[in-house]
Amino acid sequence: MVRWVTAVNAKDGGSRRFIAVQLPEPTDDADAKRAGFDTIADISRKRIDAAGEQVKAELAGQTVDVDQITAVMEGGEKAFRLRKEKYGF
Repeated sequence: MVRWVTAVNAKDGGSRRFIAVQLPEPTDDADAKRAGFDTIADISRKRIDAAGEQVKAELAGQTVDVDQITAVMEGGEKAFRLRKEKYGF
């Protein structure tokens, strides 16, 4: 989803957005913990960042504004965290 939204916005100058929701569930996988991902939300955040970088690399030689992709990926991301005492995470 993030790749599509970012790529189409870069191609036509659009301002499409998306919402990704992920609860901060603890990772049970030892490999994920060794890689520094304490929660599934941390993994999701990393994947979204990687998708934006991949789109920038794919569109670098085309007639699109790569700076616009950078601005969207660096400035358009908001993350909200649930309070531990309220939700038990």
